[in-house]
Amino acid sequence: MLNAAPTINYQPQGATLKAFHESKKPVRVIIGPLGSGKTHACIMELLLQMLHQEPDAQGIRRSRIAVVRNSWPDLKNTVISDFNEIIGATGLGQLRLTAPAEWVAEFPVGDGTTVNAEILFLAFDDPNDQRKARGLQLSGIWFNELAELHKANVDLLLSRVGRFPKRSAVPKAKSFVIADTNACDRDHWLAKLTMDATPSSWDVFVQPGAAIKVDGRWQVNTQAEN
Repeated sequence: MLNAAPTINYQPQGATLKAFHESKKPVRVIIGPLGSGKTHACIMELLLQMLHQEPDAQGIRRSRIAVVRNSWPDLKNTVISDFNEIIGATGLGQLRLTAPAEWVAEFPVGDGTTVNAEILFLAFDDPNDQRKARGLQLSGIWFNELAELHKANVDLLLSRVGRFPKRSAVPKAKSFVIADTNACDRDHWLAKLTMDATPSSWDVFVQPGAAIKVDGRWQVNTQAEN
């Protein structure tokens, strides 16, 4: 017998993160300072997407998601650590530090359907890592620290979303792309994209800075989200 899904209490830390969750755009990016709740929001969004996936004829809500970071040490020590701290405490699923690392879960929800989800944790250090994306069939992606990734890898991975579950089995299957990042230099590819030529399918959310300059002096920003 499958264990029932636990109740998780979550409140986004501010208006920007709330708007991020509410957006319906295919690609959503959060840009904000360190410690502003971006990672927590993205982890919770993964759960929301699993729960809201369209069920197949057997009542199974199937998802396969890639969580992408620029290096394995950062992936293991930050993303996987945070994911396990938040999700591991619920007892949902099983985290396996295999190659690649993955989290798999199957649990019933209140409407009689069952969530069947797989998360792959992938490191993309440079453009040569594109081989890792070949054959990937994904429901969604979370790019952690998007600015640290090569644009060629990002573009390739974006093309792998919307391939699972198959439309022949689930005609209205949902797909998504989310990303978080600290601010980057003005000449960075991400800055150019988000400031100069943002695609219509993207929603970009910029959180208030942790500090602001008032009369030439820095002070804590009361509008900061953490």
